[in-house]
Amino acid sequence: MITETPTLPNNVPLVVTFKVGRQTYALPLGVVLQVVRLPALTMVPDAPPTLCGLINLRGTFLPVLNGRVVLGEPSAVNLACQVIVMGNGTPTFSLLVDEVDAVRRFTLDSFSPLTHHSTLVVGLLRDRDESVVVLDPEALAARAGGTY
Repeated sequence: MITETPTLPNNVPLVVTFKVGRQTYALPLGVVLQVVRLPALTMVPDAPPTLCGLINLRGTFLPVLNGRVVLGEPSAVNLACQVIVMGNGTPTFSLLVDEVDAVRRFTLDSFSPLTHHSTLVVGLLRDRDESVVVLDPEALAARAGGTY
C-alpha cells in the first residue's frame, strides 16, 4: 500500500497524518481528497456503530466512518473533529478523526509492513519519538460499505 502513494523524486512517500485518541495514524496522500470541518451529519437509522452518519459534500452524500469506533477507541464526536474525504479521484467515503496533523514524508526505510496483525493496518512508520500507524484505505472503504 505505502509504495502506491505519490512520491517525491527521491522516492519518499507522502502521507496525511492525523490523531485518533492519543495515537497518530496515516493514510497515503493519494487517497485523501480533502479535509473538512465536521459538518451537520445526517443520521442513518439502524446503522452500525462504525457509521456515524452521512455528509452532504457538494450534493453527494458520503458515509462517515467514526474513526474512534473503527480504531477501538470510545466514541467522542465534537465540533473540533475533522473529516477526511477519501476516494480514487471521486469522493467515496470519509473518516471522522480527532485532528488532522499534516502532510508528511517519511523515508522508505522507516516503513515496517504488518501483514498478520490487522486487516486495517498495513504497517508502521517510525518517527523520532513515536510510531505512526498506516491504515489501509481499501479496508476502510469496505467498512464504509463501498468499494474503493
